[in-house]
Amino acid sequence: MYEWKNPGRLPAYAVSLGHTRVIVHSASPAEAVAEARRLMCADMPRMWDVIGALEADRFQVALLSDDR
Repeated sequence: MYEWKNPGRLPAYAVSLGHTRVIVHSASPAEAVAEARRLMCADMPRMWDVIGALEADRFQVALLSDDR
């Protein structure tokens, strides 16, 4: 599981796709999905085309903290 440092005190989101979950810091759920997609593609290079083609609503996004 990846966890990025909190630059600028952005909220933390847990983004899940199937059994894969990453924690990202972003300004919005949509940005969280974009960052999670990038991380998942980097972690699973053979699946980049599948992950990249999925609709955003296939990702489950949960707000973990809002430390602004």
